[in-house]
Amino acid sequence: MFFFDWISWLLNWFGLANLKANIAILGLGNAGKTTLLHRFSTERLSAHPPTLRPNSHSFSIGNVNFNAHDLGGQQNMRYLWRNYIPDNKTIIIFMVDSTDFNSIGESKSEIHDLLQDQNLENSHFLILGSKIDVKSHYSKEQLIQALDLQPYFYQNPQPKNINMVMISSVTKEGFAEMGKILRDTAESLNK
Repeated sequence: MFFFDWISWLLNWFGLANLKANIAILGLGNAGKTTLLHRFSTERLSAHPPTLRPNSHSFSIGNVNFNAHDLGGQQNMRYLWRNYIPDNKTIIIFMVDSTDFNSIGESKSEIHDLLQDQNLENSHFLILGSKIDVKSHYSKEQLIQALDLQPYFYQNPQPKNINMVMISSVTKEGFAEMGKILRDTAESLNK
């Protein structure tokens, strides 16, 4: 048994083994969660109805195989969110529609509830500002301010494992940066 563990560790160390990681994709309704997941797993762009039950898809980035759960953002679905975050090794993506200025307060409240949850204390968070292909949207700095996340981004050292990327599922802008963060996070969680 020791020998196989050692070989597995060695392959992981050199990046030759496929790693596995889980992702929970959270956010309010119409933030683009399902579109993002389908764009990653099928490369296709299509419209989707509101998510009424959790969806799972797998995709790979480099040597990492991700199993992602897309969870509905409607108020009556949010109680399920924490059921899909079984441990601190699950990467939490929280999507914010950067064009929806009216619901930013609700997104802020949900994000802060997650960030302050003691059970998620060591979790890795990736906040995605979506729909940046639309002309009128928050910039990254504006979104950080609107979500009241300045302490998490402008403090050294950062008090949480948190990143933010502005993305477009239409143009794939921000996808390379997002993919690198996901891959690097998964690799750090598998060491």
